[in-house]
Amino acid sequence: MLEFETRTKKFMEWFEKNHVSIERKIAKNDFSDVNAKLKEQLNKVLPGVAFRLSKIRKEETYILEFNTQLIPTVKAAAIAFCRMLPEDLSGTWKFCWSHPACKGTAEVSGKVFDSSDVKVIPQFDDRRKKVTLLIEKTDKLAELSNEEVFSVLYMLLSDYLGETAVEAYIGTTQFLRGLSKFKYRNEHAYTMNEFSQVFRREIKERGWQDPDQILMQSSDYQAKTKSYEIRMDMTQGRTLCPDLLKEEGLPEKARHEFLKHCSIGLYSAVTDLAPDMSKDERARARISIEKDVRAILDMKNKGMVINSAMGNAHCYADFLVYSDEALEEVRKMAAQYDDCRIINLQKDNYDPD
Repeated sequence: MLEFETRTKKFMEWFEKNHVSIERKIAKNDFSDVNAKLKEQLNKVLPGVAFRLSKIRKEETYILEFNTQLIPTVKAAAIAFCRMLPEDLSGTWKFCWSHPACKGTAEVSGKVFDSSDVKVIPQFDDRRKKVTLLIEKTDKLAELSNEEVFSVLYMLLSDYLGETAVEAYIGTTQFLRGLSKFKYRNEHAYTMNEFSQVFRREIKERGWQDPDQILMQSSDYQAKTKSYEIRMDMTQGRTLCPDLLKEEGLPEKARHEFLKHCSIGLYSAVTDLAPDMSKDERARARISIEKDVRAILDMKNKGMVINSAMGNAHCYADFLVYSDEALEEVRKMAAQYDDCRIINLQKDNYDPD
């Protein structure tokens, strides 16, 4: 049985009954008891995922933030969980699957760093949609090792831009020294607070996607194979969860125990491709099945397509699914195709499930 959706709803019911007492304890800085109770309940849904409670006092907003360690599969589960927050609580609470922009401070080696302690010169690359940061070493940063400086930089960037924006758009970073420092001597170096405003303005004017609208980052992969065997014939694809793929790019039988502990299913809608099909016909077959799976799962937060791939003899739409009912909907959809079947990637074989 797939129980992730049911377990999440039970947590939300518990949270609706207890959020007032939780808010009172946060107001008193009494986090120990609250964290223990939350951990007990959250472990039933997202086992072992670290979290942090906080409050934005200016907005009177409470935040439950998950630390997914940027592991895509864990992040996917956290996204599904957070999106089930009851609407009547959304004005008071924010459930975050990544660190939100909250303009705080960073502490490294016993020293506290704020916005003015790090200054950067940004360079926006429209082709790559990445921002290179040139770092000006202030007196305070000069006392740290390069590794510690990068830790401060990452923490402050996450605090002022949000972790999703950092992951999506921040590219390489380098220190200004010697000739490079002379070259950029007339460029304005921004504090973190200033840069956050420049960043938001620039990506809007350049037409880059708003980080608040980004759920997960996709990555492309390719592989050379002459195989026609199911799951071994993949030649190219795009995935949200590369941690469920082999290093060489070929998807393998799911080995991620986290999904099983969460009671999340990992399946694939597999469509057979006839040898005489043209490249365009194959592409249309892949797009068609992926679109139908997304309509059932992604659009209703009942699951998520995480891998779309083309192979020598098959095309694939791999997906996470959060309940038996949603899986049954996908099966019924697949039955309408003559050449499509649903396979369970959490089994030792790839027979139709």
